[in-house]
Amino acid sequence: MKGGVKRNLPPREKRVNRGWGERRAAGEGGFFGGEGGPGAEPGPTKSPPRAFEPIFGKPGLERTRRSLRYVLAQDISTIIPGFSSIEEVEAAVKVTEGFDKLTDEEKKEYRFGETPPEPFCRDCGVCLPCPDDIIIPTVLRFDRYFTYYGLEEWTRRFYRKLPTKVNSCSKCGECETRCPYNLPVIEMLEEANKRLGCR
Repeated sequence: MKGGVKRNLPPREKRVNRGWGERRAAGEGGFFGGEGGPGAEPGPTKSPPRAFEPIFGKPGLERTRRSLRYVLAQDISTIIPGFSSIEEVEAAVKVTEGFDKLTDEEKKEYRFGETPPEPFCRDCGVCLPCPDDIIIPTVLRFDRYFTYYGLEEWTRRFYRKLPTKVNSCSKCGECETRCPYNLPVIEMLEEANKRLGCR
């Protein structure tokens, strides 16, 4: 079924659940955006660069509020955020108690309801582990930040810090076999590598 979603996902015990240390080495940040950017895992991170501020807000309570408002606007029933202070917890409670919907300005800033042009990685991680040790979702996330959010300088800098670059790819095709979205992963990685500056 070309272009559809495959249901033959690998058994749960074979899926990858990387620890914080490995995610940190990959440049991934905390829930509210650490040095590695606005990832989805909590953890002790440094403040991100100013390039993220127009999108995710300034570090601290502003980012907490903006992140939670964005998440609450989705069609979801439960949020499990991570916090680094009592102040953040109190701010989150205030956001959730008074939330109705995003303002028109917020929708425009967040590009709410939009998705990157196809093909794009959903960051599910089913493609891992890569036999060549490429952290595929991280590379494609950096490329999405580059192309969709215009964070060119930051993504190039952090891509260079990854332990294994795309030019190590042997094109075995295992990632494409596993991908539930039938993405041309190898081609996407090669395009990302061209943009992110490692030739």
